[in-house]
Amino acid sequence: NQAAAVLAAAETEIRAAVHDLNRAWVDGDIGRHVGHYASRVDYYNSRRLPRSGVRRDRTRDLRRYEEFRQIDVGDVRVEFLAPDRARALAQKSWVFRGDGRTRQGQGTQEYVFKRDEDDGRWYVVSEQLLSTSETRTPGAADEG
Repeated sequence: NQAAAVLAAAETEIRAAVHDLNRAWVDGDIGRHVGHYASRVDYYNSRRLPRSGVRRDRTRDLRRYEEFRQIDVGDVRVEFLAPDRARALAQKSWVFRGDGRTRQGQGTQEYVFKRDEDDGRWYVVSEQLLSTSETRTPGAADEG
């Protein structure tokens, strides 16, 4: 069935995008990381944040956690909301260190993807943590 094959291919592309956008951030490849986002994104508590805002926030975090960054992405479930829109729920754990700070946790992250009409690729249009268990230790800049 051709429709099933198209959905299976889209699901594979979306799962790969979730893994790659996380891997790119860990690797410090901000261009590749931000390339997975649409031109505007509902990004955590920001509505319709421009891609440049995502780049700014993610670059700030790269600098904050220069010493060590690790993200492990486990199960990624994909649910199609429409033929050109999908929700991906990723089970993640993370450890970040830098400037005396440590941040570690685990949780479920939701990404909503939309297929671009022009190039046919899937881009993140919404991202948020749905559940999290996280600990943070303050750095030298946070004290005093």
